[in-house]
Amino acid sequence: MDKALVLTVGVGKDVDRSLNFAIEHHNPRFILFFCTPQSREYAEKVVQSRSISPSAYHIDEYSETGDVQKLVFHYEEVIRRVLFTAHGFRAGEVYVDYTRGTKAMSAAVDYVAISLELAGISYIEGERGDGGQVKSGTERLLSFQPLGLLFRRHWEMLVHLFNRGHFASVLDRVEALRHR
Repeated sequence: MDKALVLTVGVGKDVDRSLNFAIEHHNPRFILFFCTPQSREYAEKVVQSRSISPSAYHIDEYSETGDVQKLVFHYEEVIRRVLFTAHGFRAGEVYVDYTRGTKAMSAAVDYVAISLELAGISYIEGERGDGGQVKSGTERLLSFQPLGLLFRRHWEMLVHLFNRGHFASVLDRVEALRHR
């Protein structure tokens, strides 16, 4: 399957190790790095160490690190422009891993992934060392599908309508959801 991967990139020890772990797990055709001016070097280090072709990645550097709302608007615009328009990916082909971003970056990219109904959201979990970093060798990738959350919300409404005898409304809503 054609796949794009969105990675948030913060600073700290072993940032590149976590980024590489996510890349190896997802095996994307294209990578979009969301960086700060301070974290760009980590994305560039991963690109260089993996010999990633210039046509297979994009590094987006944005200086905002704390305002989640600004980050949401920026990330959504970049995903639409770079992944959807320029590279022709569909939402169902785009995955997000927010392991190495700041808290604000992580919250923003997760919100965008749910809003755009992207294919999946993941992060790396594992046993943590004294510095709070996941210890090498204990990493495991945890993921979920944003559409699963949306489906549960709709499912509860469908059951409610069905139990109330509003069968035509249930059919209308199912038809509207069919494309998803």
